[in-house]
Amino acid sequence: MSFENKNVATYIVFSFLIVAAYYGSSVLVRPLILPPTFAAPIWPAAGIATGALILWGYKYIPAILIGEILVNLNFYKIDEFHDNPTLMVTYSLMLLATTIRSTLAAYLVRKYLGNKNQYLTFQSIVKLFILAGIVPTFISSSLSTLTLYDSNLLEDGSVWLNFLTWWFGDSVGVFILLPMMLLLFKKPREVWKKRLFKTVIPVLLTFFLLLIIAQNLKNLEHKRLISILDNRATELSDKVFKKFSMKGNKLHNIHPNNFSAKMSQLLKQEVLNARNDENLKDAHFVISFKNGNTETIIAESENRFKKSKKWRSQSKFDFGQYKWIIEAYTTSLFFVNSASWLIWWLLSTGFLFIALMEAGLLVITGNEIKTINLVKKRTKEIETLNK
Repeated sequence: MSFENKNVATYIVFSFLIVAAYYGSSVLVRPLILPPTFAAPIWPAAGIATGALILWGYKYIPAILIGEILVNLNFYKIDEFHDNPTLMVTYSLMLLATTIRSTLAAYLVRKYLGNKNQYLTFQSIVKLFILAGIVPTFISSSLSTLTLYDSNLLEDGSVWLNFLTWWFGDSVGVFILLPMMLLLFKKPREVWKKRLFKTVIPVLLTFFLLLIIAQNLKNLEHKRLISILDNRATELSDKVFKKFSMKGNKLHNIHPNNFSAKMSQLLKQEVLNARNDENLKDAHFVISFKNGNTETIIAESENRFKKSKKWRSQSKFDFGQYKWIIEAYTTSLFFVNSASWLIWWLLSTGFLFIALMEAGLLVITGNEIKTINLVKKRTKEIETLNK
């Protein structure tokens, strides 16, 4: 194999590994995406992308782009682009923001800290976090949030929350994963190998322990929110039955052909009324009835929202000759009103603690190396003087 072919093969293998790490880390933390925000308290892909460009150069930007595209395809459904072609523009701009984040981080680090910096001091590590983490992620998070807002995918009241949580998650991802990549791959290896096990093992153990805790907390929160959604569906059905009785309607007095029309009219009206009801306006309702094997939707809330079976409550009841179904789906307003920030902040604090612990371990191991190098230098000077 010629030297040129070998370089091409190495580039392809490295690109594949970067894409796999980027995509895999995103899928790993997907369960951490908790309402009321839809940003994870840590986004490792941000640190992996930044580390790849700092260590191996801008030639791996295509690998970052491919990784981000695969993540978007996993997180969002293809048919959404068919139903709403403008989403292609939205996600293209978000892809651009992701590229800016990693490219700008690599540029700032290379320009102001240099490629040979071994990050042995507290000051150098703080500068690394600012230049690679805080500044680039602020810009990319701003662009992504504005893009989503301009596409009407964010409500007015949730813009700042989504921006801050997005910025925090990306920053912490850089704080934790970038030093990890430096420890694993940066040269000269004799400097970084000495720090590897003392730093990586405690960080990884704490990280995966927190992931396990996070999953359990998320399951509890999901059950709590679905319970609230159940109450919304039950309340709507109770209102319908109450009005049905108040109007003097008796089942035996209504002709079977008229029953469905009367009940449908009431349900449609209640769905419209829900827009102004403080207890119901934050849910998206879909009302249908089943006659045999045929299910017919008769009313749906106007507050259109992406319906997810994961965030759905169903209330089924037999009334008259039909089986009636009331489905309640969450909306962003529902999460703002009902979701608890406690779990998100607990997890955020946990990941920030890991980042600070990793930075502290880097400083400690850096000081050890500086001390060893100083002793070697003094010893060599003494030996020279003795000669």
